[in-house]
Amino acid sequence: MHQLTFVVTAILILRSDGTALRETPNRCREMINFVNKNRTCWRAGENFPENITMESLQRLNGALFIKPQFRPKVKYYDISRKDIPEFFDASEEWSECNDVIATIRHQGQCGACWAFASTEVMADRLCIATGGKTKFQFSPQDLLECCSQCVPQGHDKCFGGYVASAYKFWFNNGIVSGGDHNDSKYTETRLVALDLCGDLHAARVASSIRSDGRSGASSLSVGGSAGVTLKPETRISAIKQNKKNNNTSGTVVLPGRRLPSGRAPPGLGSGDLETWKSCGGGNDACMRKKQVTVGCKRFSTEAYEDAVGPTSCQQKCHSEYGNSYDNDKKFGSNVYQIDTHEPQIQNEIMTNGPVTAILEVYEDFYNYKSGVYRYTAGKSMGNHAVKIVGWGTEAGIPYWLVANSWGAEWGDLNGFFKILRGQNHCEIEQHITAGKSSSAVYRSIPGLVIFIIILKFTLLYN
Repeated sequence: MHQLTFVVTAILILRSDGTALRETPNRCREMINFVNKNRTCWRAGENFPENITMESLQRLNGALFIKPQFRPKVKYYDISRKDIPEFFDASEEWSECNDVIATIRHQGQCGACWAFASTEVMADRLCIATGGKTKFQFSPQDLLECCSQCVPQGHDKCFGGYVASAYKFWFNNGIVSGGDHNDSKYTETRLVALDLCGDLHAARVASSIRSDGRSGASSLSVGGSAGVTLKPETRISAIKQNKKNNNTSGTVVLPGRRLPSGRAPPGLGSGDLETWKSCGGGNDACMRKKQVTVGCKRFSTEAYEDAVGPTSCQQKCHSEYGNSYDNDKKFGSNVYQIDTHEPQIQNEIMTNGPVTAILEVYEDFYNYKSGVYRYTAGKSMGNHAVKIVGWGTEAGIPYWLVANSWGAEWGDLNGFFKILRGQNHCEIEQHITAGKSSSAVYRSIPGLVIFIIILKFTLLYN
């Protein structure tokens, strides 16, 4: 009898009123119907594929509570409720940073919400502190790779981490830039050296190899100088490129050296030809437009698609990124928590920008579409780190405006959601963490020396 009772209990899902909703293969659809039929203050719908498992959904919630050995100082404000507006949105308050604050990022299958929600707030606050002059997307990948204190020892970083430790790492070590996995927003068009035949040499040369390969002399005339020996693999590449461009003129560009003055390389489109002319027509440099990665470390494919966290810290940037790992870092000046009272959180957001919060997720939350979320049905699925950007009131119900990190397609609010405010609903007000940005100029040894010299002169002459 006791064994039978255990089995029955295991296939039930509790509603918020304590009664049970039977768990079936279509429990997601049944939960959506239940939420929508019960006239709750929010609407439910499908946000994930039908065949996704509850285990996969649960893995998205990777926020661990504060490590006992590191508890940031709690910050208090002396403020009255009458000083707080009814509606506030950080992306509108600091409109010069709208494109940063309103960006919804995507953690994929990896439970790296702790890294995403933290770096999102860091980016927002750096932009706000500089009046919109510095728009720097901090890299969650850098935290996953290099912050050993952000996860329990031996713990896969795609299965949870500490938000406060992520901020501490920002303060102590700095974090580099980097976009989301395969995100075109983090690329830009740059002029790079023209290379029609592959990356075999650093500059460009002219060669007399026909598309049929018949005139394949190994000694070339380059920029008026003879005697340049052509490697066999380079010659083969040239022949292939000539065939591709249907070039029978007897001239092809090989990566290696400068073209003879005034001679345009074959096979250029009109846009590249104009670029080539504008950069000196071969006298100085021959350039073309190319999409390159903007940011030091993009979120990895292994983490995004397979929930496999990195096992080593790569202290280098993407090969096409024009900055070194150490020079790319930006730092925080401090890290703190906010008192759990609603006005305290509001004043912190009004003063310094968005904050990181930890939300206890229930099964029904995955189906959120619109309205003010309030727990209705399902079991607890763990804790999830998110970014609070503002607040308001809808149909008389106070809410927090929150950015999720499950992509802009999640829900009907472009990746944002609203949740009941002022009642610590799902512990949304219990663990608020933030920090302030700082210049990285004196974090390096040379920068520190300069800083000390300036300080000494200031004390000496004042």
